[in-house]
Amino acid sequence: TALNFSFDVLMLVSGDLSGNIKLWNHQKQICIGDYIYHKEAIWSVKFNHFTSNFFISGSADRTVCIWAIN
Repeated sequence: TALNFSFDVLMLVSGDLSGNIKLWNHQKQICIGDYIYHKEAIWSVKFNHFTSNFFISGSADRTVCIWAIN
């Protein structure tokens, strides 16, 4: 499992062993987005250092994705 908080600590992104990624509202403790692309376990997730509009994910399937949050 991979976890990372946004720089303002308002959101949390998580990745699991099934390749699923979820975006969470940290204050309300609810899922606000599901991101599906990877076919294997998520090894890492990381928000942009300067803005919470983007995060990246890396997977055991040897792919890296850049995700935009609308």
